[in-house]
Amino acid sequence: MEQASLNSIFYSTKLDLGCSSCLVSTETAQLIRNVVGIFGNVVNLLLYVTPILTFKRVIKNKSTEEFSVVPYVAALLNSVLYTLYGSPLASVGWENVHVFTINAIGCFMETAFIAIYFWYATPTKKITVTFIMVPVIVFSSSMLAMSTMLNDHHLRHTILGSFGFFASASMYGSPLVAVVKTSYSNKERRIHASQFVPVLISDKLCMDDIRATGQRYLTCVS
Repeated sequence: MEQASLNSIFYSTKLDLGCSSCLVSTETAQLIRNVVGIFGNVVNLLLYVTPILTFKRVIKNKSTEEFSVVPYVAALLNSVLYTLYGSPLASVGWENVHVFTINAIGCFMETAFIAIYFWYATPTKKITVTFIMVPVIVFSSSMLAMSTMLNDHHLRHTILGSFGFFASASMYGSPLVAVVKTSYSNKERRIHASQFVPVLISDKLCMDDIRATGQRYLTCVS
């Protein structure tokens, strides 16, 4: 009987130690995720403020020249969807407050950039911007309406996350618009057009992609 009691204490202690080890591991993983999340917000903030240099030039020259509005529209759509995703409409309370905050800032910044672009654009480009923005506004409004009217919280989370994934993919691919325009130009034209390729934005997108991949991996293994 005494031996059985000792064995029980031994296995109970072993189990407690194992659980403590798991707890430490989980806490460590959570700490790393938080650090990566903060780094991600810094990268995203850099992504949103990088175009300031471009629009400083646009305002100075009072012309959009050959800059494309597509990367900014794609970034706006991405920001809108992830602002909704990070809000209590899709998340549990404010568990994703960092996602909500940085993307709300992104919505403001991208809207300002698009407004400046529209103001200094030629009449033809203004029509192009309008044709691009109308579907984005309609789609964003429908997502907001869906988020407020759909009762299934998990379904809202899934729908916004899925559309956010495709919006992110379009944002990552949007700088290719300028690259393709440049590649189809002749040599002299190509040298001139290369200055309109959003290299800094592409760099920040690459950094954010690496950060997001690492964060998703840590979420899976923890």
